[in-house]
Amino acid sequence: VSKAILHLFPRPGPRDLKRLQELPLVRLADGGICNARRKLYFDAQLTDIPNDLDLQLVVSCGADLQSYRGLLSLLGVESADVHQIVGLISERHENTYGTLTNAKLVALPSHARFLFHHAQWYRSKKNPFYVRTSDGHFQASTSVYIDPARDAAHSGLAGFIASAGASVLHAEYFAQVSDMESDMETWTGWLHSPLGVCTAPRIETGGLSSE
Repeated sequence: VSKAILHLFPRPGPRDLKRLQELPLVRLADGGICNARRKLYFDAQLTDIPNDLDLQLVVSCGADLQSYRGLLSLLGVESADVHQIVGLISERHENTYGTLTNAKLVALPSHARFLFHHAQWYRSKKNPFYVRTSDGHFQASTSVYIDPARDAAHSGLAGFIASAGASVLHAEYFAQVSDMESDMETWTGWLHSPLGVCTAPRIETGGLSSE
């Protein structure tokens, strides 16, 4: 189909292009089919893009890959790039996490994972970075502790953190490590800096510091 359309419309004028964009020719990465009258992006090789960023990603593989990509480019599909996605994640945390839908709450660990994979593009800011907690809620990373059971250096603090009522990072963050080319220590260190998740708590007068 792609080859036939490109053969018939090698350089479509505005009217023909509009008609082509209205046809259901685009296969989305989530299995859906749509037209090109919306902002669409090639999934490229960024397979770890969080699924809550309202990016419509298209399937960019198949037997007729070259002609299909040519057709999608003709229809206005652009390539998703790391800088853009990092920006979208940052915007989420700066502007829209006063309240969270459940879908966006569940997606928070994937934000950290993507930023870890593309750390050269991420610069931490003064704005909060929100993380999912073990009780199913969310808080700013600087108020949440890595579970001492996951951090051998501070394993003796588990009881103290629990008795102080501190929030602990959700276990899903550590499930993210299983298929990454990094060990737990590297991942834990990155969660602490630059994301700001607490490791060793600051203690004052028998309690956790508010700082």
